[in-house]
Amino acid sequence: MNQQQAASLAIEGFSKAENVNGRRDSDYSLYVDLTYQDGNNLWGQVAPFNTGTHDWQFSRFIIKPDRPIKSANVHLLFRGHRGTVWFRDVKFGAWDEQAQQIKQNLLGSKLNPAVDEVYDASPGQNAAAGVWGPYAAGFKVEMIDGRPTVRISSNQGLMPGSFTKLDAEMQTTVMGPLEKLLQGKREVMVTGQEAAANVYVEVSDLPGQVAVQLINYNASLHPQLPELEQQQADAALPVDNLQAAVRLPQRKQPAEALWETPGQEPVKLR
Repeated sequence: MNQQQAASLAIEGFSKAENVNGRRDSDYSLYVDLTYQDGNNLWGQVAPFNTGTHDWQFSRFIIKPDRPIKSANVHLLFRGHRGTVWFRDVKFGAWDEQAQQIKQNLLGSKLNPAVDEVYDASPGQNAAAGVWGPYAAGFKVEMIDGRPTVRISSNQGLMPGSFTKLDAEMQTTVMGPLEKLLQGKREVMVTGQEAAANVYVEVSDLPGQVAVQLINYNASLHPQLPELEQQQADAALPVDNLQAAVRLPQRKQPAEALWETPGQEPVKLR
C-alpha cells in the first residue's frame, strides 16, 4: 500500500453458500489485516456473508484507517463453520467516496483463464507479488460462468456421535496387547443396530452394588439455527434393539437388578 497519508480503503466481493452452519460472523467473510506505516496493526476488517444456503451475495466493507497504511493481507476466510462456499470477483483497493467504487483493484489472480481451467491450491507454492497465494490445502480455483472462482469446503463443526465411534485401527492397536491380559470374555458388550455404536457404557463399582450407565449420544442437531430455535429443535434419537451384556465377578452377584431412567421410578428387572 505504502500510503503517505491515511485514506479510505474497501474490500468487496461475491460469495455463495451451501449448507453452512452457524451464524453470520467474521469467520465466513472477506477478511483484511493491515499494517500501519509505524508498524502497528489494524486487524480483522471484514465483509461478512450470510450462512445457510444462498446464491451469489455481495458484501463490501469500507475501511477508514486513522494513519497511513503500509501493507495489507487479504483473505477469503472460511473457518469454524461446516459446509461449502464459493468466492469470486473479490476486489480491494483505495475507495473513491464520490464515485462509490474502488479506484483500482490491487488483487491479482493465480489463475490464467486462457490456460488453466482448475488450479489446485497446495502448500509450498510461492506466490509472486500481486497474485493470490495459498496458505493451506483444502480449496481450489475453478471456472464458473467464465470467471475464476475459489471454492472452499469444510467438515469442521458439530459432528454428532463421531467422537464416540471406535476407530478400527486404533482399537486393534490398543486392544491387541491387552487381550493376553484379559481373562475370558470382555466384561461389557453392547450390540444393536447401527445407532448402538454411539451408546457409551460406563461400569462403576459402588459399595454393595455395580452400576452400569448407558448414555445415548445419538441426536438430531440443528446448529444452523439461532440459539433458542436450536434448543427447541434439537432432540435425542432412540436406539432400537439395544442389548448390553455385563459379566460381573462371582463375588459381586447382585440380589436384584434395577433399571433407572432420569425422571422416572426405578423398574426391577428379571
